[in-house]
Amino acid sequence: QLMKDELINGSLPDVVPYYRYGRRPSDPAWGAAYPQTIWVLYKQYGDLKTAQEQFEGLLMYINFMVSKIPSSGIGDLYGSYGDWVPPPPMKKVKISFTSAFSLLLSIKQVQEIAVALKDTDTATKLDSMYKQYT
Repeated sequence: QLMKDELINGSLPDVVPYYRYGRRPSDPAWGAAYPQTIWVLYKQYGDLKTAQEQFEGLLMYINFMVSKIPSSGIGDLYGSYGDWVPPPPMKKVKISFTSAFSLLLSIKQVQEIAVALKDTDTATKLDSMYKQYT
């Protein structure tokens, strides 16, 4: 269902199935469930079939999220929820930190999938993208 709720622009909702709760586009930390789920299927079970089927959608999601990085930089990326419950005695971090981390992790996960799928051009582009924002 998660992939079915992705729009043509690559955006995802916060909650799937998307009926009346959540927001669109999703908080970056919540939308990151899409690439993370596909990545875990690949890493834990060697499932490249799902990765291949979802690869275009993963790239659309990454491109959408990168398009939302403000001119001030990834450190100011939007977010709605952030880290809800940090372990005591830690204080909550800025929501934009959680958003930036989630996007960077998503880029890295999709890059690993591209390597596994032997799509070296895309893997190289994603690696450059990751380095641009770190």
